Amino acid sequence: MTTTQAPGSFTALPDEHVLQRTVVALEEHGFSAEVVEDLDTARAAVLARIPHGSSVMTNTSVTLAETGIADAINDGGPYESLEAAHQRIYRHSLTLEDGRAMAAYGQHSQVGKILEIHQELPGRIHVVLIREAVGF
Repeated sequence: MTTTQAPGSFTALPDEHVLQRTVVALEEHGFSAEVVEDLDTARAAVLARIPHGSSVMTNTSVTLAETGIADAINDGGPYESLEAAHQRIYRHSLTLEDGRAMAAYGQHSQVGKILEIHQELPGRIHVVLIREAVGF
């Protein structure tokens, strides 16, 4: 078994000043944010914001696994999990995008990118920061 050491700058917990600056920066970019003390509080904060019956995709995330959020969503909770979201991507979105790409470029489209959100309209995304080392 091989172990990889992560640089301290990626594993060190931020101090209170950095946490507060992070919350302000997120809010300036349209996100709402809160800082919680532990994994249980983080899980409760996240699950409280997801309406029952929602279609939710957790994808592969160590953080979601370690907080128990992935299990709460994927294992019989009151949500439509990972499979429904993947079906939407491949059966709905990709079909529409493929037609657009063929008309515009003469070539098929594919699912091959991960979305990073850098800005959002207020009220759409809420970030929960945990005062504990979790995930990677």
